[in-house]
Amino acid sequence: MDIKNLLSVHQLSKSYGIKTLFTDLTFGISEGEKIAIVAKNGSGKSTLMRILMDPAIADSGTISYRKGIKLRYLEQHPKFAQGQTVRDVLYQSEHPGLEALRQYESIVAEGGDAHAMQLALDKVEATGGWTVDGRIQEMHGKMNLPAMDRIIDKFSGGEIKRLAMAQLFIEEPDLILMDEPTNHLDLDIIEWLEEYLIGYKGALLMITHDRYFLERVCGTIYELDNHTFFKYDGNYSYFLEQKELREANEAANLHKAKQLFKKELDWMRRTPSARTGKAKDRIDRFGEVKKIAKQRLDDREISLAINSQRLGGKILELHKVGKSFPEKLLIESFNYTFKKGER
Repeated sequence: MDIKNLLSVHQLSKSYGIKTLFTDLTFGISEGEKIAIVAKNGSGKSTLMRILMDPAIADSGTISYRKGIKLRYLEQHPKFAQGQTVRDVLYQSEHPGLEALRQYESIVAEGGDAHAMQLALDKVEATGGWTVDGRIQEMHGKMNLPAMDRIIDKFSGGEIKRLAMAQLFIEEPDLILMDEPTNHLDLDIIEWLEEYLIGYKGALLMITHDRYFLERVCGTIYELDNHTFFKYDGNYSYFLEQKELREANEAANLHKAKQLFKKELDWMRRTPSARTGKAKDRIDRFGEVKKIAKQRLDDREISLAINSQRLGGKILELHKVGKSFPEKLLIESFNYTFKKGER
């Protein structure tokens, strides 16, 4: 089956003053892909989402979208105009069937001729307009929303988030961008959302700190680290394993670079300044060796939350726990899951 690319990003960069968020990011999203972005807080995940919706705010780089793509963004804190009811929001969803129904109703209200009315009816039929009302009612119930005639101005954060999701799922986009979709949601809604997104035919790019949600929904992970992307084709457990291997390899390479730098620095200090041939080449390479050796590995961990209601038989889960005193290592990279009733 021919899988089409929905979005392509090439050499995307963004900084705020002296703080660089990311440099030359290049990646793509294809039909049906479920992708998560993970990174340390403040790395630029939400900024990247906003740039995908509005490329003009990037410093450099290009974003290409498939022609006719329906792209929607669920922000971490959705906002709606004041004074609206739940019905207003849901029936304003950008679904082709709803748009066709509105056009048909307008023609009827204006007393249009039979030909115009028939064309409008044909469009309603072709776009699923007769079934969209059922979908709206379904999403209203699945999201456990307040009554249709309720004004949304004083809704809680959870109610607003559920309303925004209902509107988004009514529209059925080709690609959904989600920033912390499980925030403010009850467990039963989170579990329903998991199942819905697993079966969703469209593509998904998501930021979340909910480890188990990420584990179940996403099959590809992009880690934003040191201003660039590292791709992992697997779930969160696979990502943890491969990330540990990558970081161990980086640490080993950095150690080698530091040893080489000490050797080259000693040579530079001992060698007269007037040099030719191979010596000059070695001097030219010294700058690059120095640059690599002076790198620092950021040892801050990516923090993902574990919802206690979803632990099941797990009492305590430890990952890469370490403890030491001066000149004495007690524990290093200890991993263990304590289960209910275990002795």
